[in-house]
Amino acid sequence: SAGPAFVDAADFDGDGMMDLVSAWNQSQPIQVHLQRRDENGEVFFLTIPVAGGTPITKLSGLRAADMDSDGIPDIVALVKDTGTLAVCDFEREDCDVTDNGGIIEGALWGGLAIFFTPVDPLTQIFVPAVLDNSFFAGTEGKLPEEEGYSGFDIGDFDGQLGPDIVVAFNSAEGDPQINRIDLYLNPGPDRARNQDVWDNSTIFEDLPTAKSVVGLDVDRDGDLDVVATYPDARNTNIFWLPNPMIQEGLGTNVDAVSDLLAWNIRVPLGNIAGGADTLALADVDADGLTDVVVRSSAGRIVQWFQAPAEPSTTFIRNPWRVFTVAEFLEREPQGMAIGDLNGDGQVEAVIAAEGAVVWFDSARAPSVFDHWKENLIVDDSLPEDDATTNGASIGDLIDAVSSGNNDPAAQSVDQEGTFINTLLVVDIDGDGVNDIVGTIDRGELSGLADDALVWFRNNRN
Repeated sequence: SAGPAFVDAADFDGDGMMDLVSAWNQSQPIQVHLQRRDENGEVFFLTIPVAGGTPITKLSGLRAADMDSDGIPDIVALVKDTGTLAVCDFEREDCDVTDNGGIIEGALWGGLAIFFTPVDPLTQIFVPAVLDNSFFAGTEGKLPEEEGYSGFDIGDFDGQLGPDIVVAFNSAEGDPQINRIDLYLNPGPDRARNQDVWDNSTIFEDLPTAKSVVGLDVDRDGDLDVVATYPDARNTNIFWLPNPMIQEGLGTNVDAVSDLLAWNIRVPLGNIAGGADTLALADVDADGLTDVVVRSSAGRIVQWFQAPAEPSTTFIRNPWRVFTVAEFLEREPQGMAIGDLNGDGQVEAVIAAEGAVVWFDSARAPSVFDHWKENLIVDDSLPEDDATTNGASIGDLIDAVSSGNNDPAAQSVDQEGTFINTLLVVDIDGDGVNDIVGTIDRGELSGLADDALVWFRNNRN
């Protein structure tokens, strides 16, 4: 396949081994990779197609989660482009039927789709459900999380009936430029596969571009709040929205979760001058509280915001302190993941930057509040003379695998333009230490020959 953009991990066939699901925005399939072991116990993957092509052409997000509570993880896809054109409503006054045939310039259709995993993925199909009222027009940006549908997360926001979906969406050209965060509530295990009964509501809207959203119980009152980035905002571009389901002195109010007016507080969390992009969650300083890690591509920086001991919803009092994980002088950071790679009980940050994959260790810094120390895993833009066993290019690794050559520096390739959109920290082989999985899009070369999912296996050293 070509153009890998997203990957997630889950046990799809119930054999106790971690599998992968991936989405490829160039050749356009969604695939599941089932882990298998040969007679010597070595790991390999059996790949099966799930979906692809119209109406699932390009994605801006992919997650594995059990959406119908049957104990089997399903696949949730945030569709950026269905392969169809968005045509404006001819009844609207601003729709000119003589202008490009009523087609909105640059507009694409996107939406939410769930593929429910069968009991036997090898012999049975993944049952699709395209959520009603989720398809809107948006415009395509350079990165998957830019414009149109830009990001989503999965969690139980109303405390009942199973995991819900929170989505960031940006209006299409020709539409009123009100960008928003929508919430799709799970109708329950018996109805989740009915695409017509997923209720959706807008919980926040604003003029700046919405980018990333995650669910986190920021105020620690027992329900999931929403943390979001609006990188073009003039003031705070990272904020959180308190979930109105549980309010102090009022108890539980499930109906409030679907009420735009109930989500009436926008609380500043932090600001990155270059614009805040994607979010990750982790207890960075090991104090028992979940912190927020933010990547800024334009700012070429990754920073983390320390969760306060006593969160406040007051605008005047903003106790989130900010510290820098890493700064990049020439390259823009891309994929980012957080997890414990060396088994020291402290999380590390894995960051991609235009072909390089680097993990940053706070334990080797003076403290977790100082710049973390970098460890290069691979760099796909290394000149041929610099390719070594410890710093080989991704092309070398792919060539070594495809040719059976165990020397990763045997065929060095000077490659520019490699795009690594998604990194995943997960224990693939079940040996008790986390590995790294990355989507490697080597766009300047033939995608079918050179693009890949790469598993960086932790050797415990």
